[in-house]
Amino acid sequence: MSKTREIQSKFAERILSILEEKGKIRRSEILKKIRETDKTLFQDKSPDHRFGWASMFLKSGGFLVQEKGNWYLTEKGQKYAKEKKFQEAYEEGDKNWYEDYAKRKYEEKAKLAELQGEESSIDSVSPDEENSESNQNEDLEDLEFLEENGRKLIKGKIAGMDGYAFQSLVASLLRGMGYYVKESNKGRDGGIDILAFQDPLGAKSPRIIVQVKHHQGKIGPSDIQRHFAISGEDLGLFISTGGFSPEAKRDAQARAGKMQLIDLEDFIDLWLEFYDKLSFEDREKLPIRKIAFPEN
Repeated sequence: MSKTREIQSKFAERILSILEEKGKIRRSEILKKIRETDKTLFQDKSPDHRFGWASMFLKSGGFLVQEKGNWYLTEKGQKYAKEKKFQEAYEEGDKNWYEDYAKRKYEEKAKLAELQGEESSIDSVSPDEENSESNQNEDLEDLEFLEENGRKLIKGKIAGMDGYAFQSLVASLLRGMGYYVKESNKGRDGGIDILAFQDPLGAKSPRIIVQVKHHQGKIGPSDIQRHFAISGEDLGLFISTGGFSPEAKRDAQARAGKMQLIDLEDFIDLWLEFYDKLSFEDREKLPIRKIAFPEN
């Protein structure tokens, strides 16, 4: 096994172990726990990419579900984690992903050759040959480069927005997630930037009370406490591009599910996940071009 795959396999093991213990949690929380307990994995030159590929292989193998920013194990994933079949899970997901990828590439070449009237041009290239170790590594490097730089560009676009533009972007995301949204006017808003409802009239409870902070500094526990007081019986959602202090995260976790935190990484994950469900107008606020990955 190559060094790259060895590291990815270790990430897959940690992902399975953490999700078996914690149930449904966010991607950022999984990464945080791995950073705290397996610091050696982050000595690799591209730890976030190894983590991303490990999770993609687990999803391809039917072990992992990614839903609305939350990750959890399937029954198959729970079984493998309980039996500590971590290496088997990684290898199965790895095999499924690359077999499907190779098949897709082969079919694309066959279609292109057919359109060009060159049927014989693909006779010497089979799906198995497309799935060779050298081709896998080349594809992996290309996709990692695109992923890394694409995410940097998205962060740069967001960093260039003012606070109101980012608030509008958050409202767009919530609409894409299926909520009815009302934004506060510019000026003093009493700590409520956005209201999100489950129905058009806002009659169903609970509502989501959203506060948005777009700056580099981390949010502290006092901000969380104020927003929790404002939210009352509704759900509090605090979005901060600067992230949150450890104390703020602990305070939010102690609120028994009544306070959710979203940092910049979480926001980008959700924007990518729900992008296809956004209106054309909302997409234009932060347009992206997706790279297609084959799935089972």
